[in-house]
Amino acid sequence: MLLALAVLAAAAATALTRLLRRLARYASRLAGGLLAVSGGYLVYYWLPPLLGGTRPSGGGLAVLAGQAATWITTHQALVLFLAAGLILTSTAIAIASRRRAGASPTMTETMPETVSDADCCPPSPSPRSREDADHGARDSTR
Repeated sequence: MLLALAVLAAAAATALTRLLRRLARYASRLAGGLLAVSGGYLVYYWLPPLLGGTRPSGGGLAVLAGQAATWITTHQALVLFLAAGLILTSTAIAIASRRRAGASPTMTETMPETVSDADCCPPSPSPRSREDADHGARDSTR
C-alpha cells in the first residue's frame, strides 16, 4: 500500500512538473493579459468620474462581481481547501526544484551559530601563498 502511494506521488509530481514547464512558456503572456484586463477595468470604472460623469452602475462587471462574492461566501470551505492546496503544491514544487537544482545552502545555513565556533580554527596560509610571500620578501631585499 505504501509503495503504491509512493509511486503514485512520484508520477503525480512528474506530471505536474511537465505541465508547469509547458505553461511556463506562456506565463509572461498570461500575466500581461491579466494586467491589461485589470487596467481596462480600472479605466472603465474610474474614467467617467474623472471626466465629471457618474460611475457605471448595475451592469456588466458589477453583476459578475456580486455573483462571485456570493459564491465565495457560500462555499468558504471549498475556497479555503483550494487555497491551502495551491499553497502546499507551490511550496512542494519550489522545494523539489531547489533540491533537483542542487541549490547552495542559504546564508543562515553557512554561518556559524556562535562567535566561538567561528574562532575555533583560524585560516592558515596555503603553501602557494607562503611561496609568494617569500618571493616578495626576496624581491624587496634586492
